[in-house]
Amino acid sequence: KLDFSKISLHLHDQDDEENIKKIIYFAYQNNIHNFDISSFENMGGCNMTIDKPHANITSNMIYKSLIV
Repeated sequence: KLDFSKISLHLHDQDDEENIKKIIYFAYQNNIHNFDISSFENMGGCNMTIDKPHANITSNMIYKSLIV
């Protein structure tokens, strides 16, 4: 059996904030609580963002996604 508590997500901010919120909410519902976050806004987080920079999600985005 897969232990979802050992999985972490690396998400990038995007224009569709509702989509990010749904992904984060779904992750929490499935015992995935670890995220690669950045304390810097408007900065690319990894080499996948070189051509089209999008920051990693922030802890604030996670908070907003879980507050109903």
